[in-house]
Amino acid sequence: MPRKEEKIFSSLLGAQGYFRQSRYLSFALITLSPLWILYELLALQAGRHHHAILRNKADVLLKYPVLEFGAAGWIILALPILLCLIYIYRHEWGRVRITVPFFFYPIIEGATYASVMGLLIHRLIGALSLAAPTLQGTSNPVMLAMGAGVYEELLFRGLLYWLPVHLILLRWREHPIYIYLLMAVTSSFLFTLFHYDVFFIRWDYAAVFRLIAGLFYCLLCSVRGLSVAVWSHFLYDFFLIF
Repeated sequence: MPRKEEKIFSSLLGAQGYFRQSRYLSFALITLSPLWILYELLALQAGRHHHAILRNKADVLLKYPVLEFGAAGWIILALPILLCLIYIYRHEWGRVRITVPFFFYPIIEGATYASVMGLLIHRLIGALSLAAPTLQGTSNPVMLAMGAGVYEELLFRGLLYWLPVHLILLRWREHPIYIYLLMAVTSSFLFTLFHYDVFFIRWDYAAVFRLIAGLFYCLLCSVRGLSVAVWSHFLYDFFLIF
């Protein structure tokens, strides 16, 4: 194999390659930081020009303890953060080697999954004569798509799926597939419920779509890592704008 092709193969599929590295939690936290910072900067800029700024609901929910209780709210947020840091230290410390291209690979991979997902969904809703979901007409749709990708994935695939699965598997390692399935269904149901204003779901196309989408993002989170799930979610919502 020529040296150039061998180098590309190693960077993608080698022991320290992208496809292995991208499954680590620490990889996701590092490579997603530019998207998170950009979202927060856009929200800050929008807030300067409007008396009220529409943020993603998951963003508001995750920050609610701090907004409501001040410094004491950080104690509530500290527990999941501490658990994640302990997990990284015990299971990932010294294993992650991130290079500049690794920041771009999840974008390409996420765009691929988002495109396939969008194509299948739009064909389905076209065949059933249903209205396609859209972000058009909303205030700051690109910013909201970023917030959905970052904060909804952190909440529903990170805190309500990935973290419980790994905590449970620390004690009960038998039949892990059932743990993954149980938490995937639970977090996806909560993800669906989250998009309604009351604790009642009208099981129409939108609800079924969100449930299936939640399961799909759980699958991506498990197989390809949280960073790929975030980029897939954001880019799918971004494509809806156009």
